[in-house]
Amino acid sequence: KEKREIALSFEALNKFYRRHKELEEAEIFVKQAESQTTKATTGSYLELAVLVDGLAGSCKDVKKFQPAEQLYKRALALRHGVLPKDHMAIASSLENLGKLYSDEGRYHMAEPLYRRAMEISKSTLGACRPETFAKIDGLGQCLISLSKLAEAKSLYQDALSSFESAYGK
Repeated sequence: KEKREIALSFEALNKFYRRHKELEEAEIFVKQAESQTTKATTGSYLELAVLVDGLAGSCKDVKKFQPAEQLYKRALALRHGVLPKDHMAIASSLENLGKLYSDEGRYHMAEPLYRRAMEISKSTLGACRPETFAKIDGLGQCLISLSKLAEAKSLYQDALSSFESAYGK
């Protein structure tokens, strides 16, 4: 319980520094939280992954893409270490890293991440969930950017068919 409280305290500090764009200081706190929770339980690893993921988002927001990439990969590794390979938190990490690569114009690196996130979402939640549609759209936009227009069109048509089957036209 004490380690959870420590991690939550560091998360609150991260949010404060995130608002004030003091990313370097926030990174220090994340590293301290990581060292405090390294020997902790699965729950602590997941809390740490959320914290690291949030810091990565902050870095991305201010165009610090290299640290953001490292942090997104770290969050993904933490989640891979304690969750099943088809867990939605892993899909979220994959999608976040894919969005970063897309923002940087590295669509060829984003595509497999979006694709895997979409597969996890479809198999875990089903094809007609908003979360799944968001992942389909991310992949579709990536495919368009890669000039894979026929594949993007097919992807969107399949999604529309699934939606219409579930909810009607």
